[in-house]
Amino acid sequence: MATCVRRRGWTLIEVLLTLFVLFLAVIGVLVFVALRDARRSAWQLQESTQLRGIYQGMVLWAQSNQDDFPQPSLVDRAGGTLAAPEGQHARKDATRHLWSLLVYNGFFPVEMLVSAAEANPAIRVWEGYQFDRPDAAADPAKALWDPAFQALPRGAAPGNAGDGDERIGPRDVTTGSSSYAHVPMFGPRFARNLADIPPTSAVLGNRGPDWTLDERRGQRRWRLAPGAAGERSRTLLIHGRART
Repeated sequence: MATCVRRRGWTLIEVLLTLFVLFLAVIGVLVFVALRDARRSAWQLQESTQLRGIYQGMVLWAQSNQDDFPQPSLVDRAGGTLAAPEGQHARKDATRHLWSLLVYNGFFPVEMLVSAAEANPAIRVWEGYQFDRPDAAADPAKALWDPAFQALPRGAAPGNAGDGDERIGPRDVTTGSSSYAHVPMFGPRFARNLADIPPTSAVLGNRGPDWTLDERRGQRRWRLAPGAAGERSRTLLIHGRART
């Protein structure tokens, strides 16, 4: 004698509850995507405001200094801020000294240098910026900026001209305070007179990772540099993906 087990189907209430849960899940995903996009839009708007403020500070500096680009090496000729070795004054033209020069002279606050979308936890607003007789200066009474300010953590981009030479002024080893980069103060793209920089040239922008030219197998191709400054850099996450 065989016993038949009757399979129990879904009731109408169970079907409705399942559909309702699926509906809530879809709504949740849509809301998450909308909030994410809204946050990114807000970040980009704030980013453009901060970049505009930094550039305006550079323009105001130029207007007060015969249209000169704010070059630390030209400002600190006497070495009151940094006592550079003979013939090494150009090493002062690093991102951290440029930003610090403008902050020290009140063209924008130090908070403006950190993006709201900054993805690197080692980049944060510089605490304890010294506006009067900075301790790190060669002669605090004659200092023109606080040379202790750091744009990138030490080792984040070794050899990067934008961060300068660690032999010129003290450097913090763990944190930095700049989400942005600027046209390098050397080479054919640089114009000492700020007004002479072509309108099609980028003067400011988000900080980017380091790249290296790969010339293997007869092909030339730019690739992200190895290490934390390139392949493992988080800078692309500021407004995009982790990889190109």
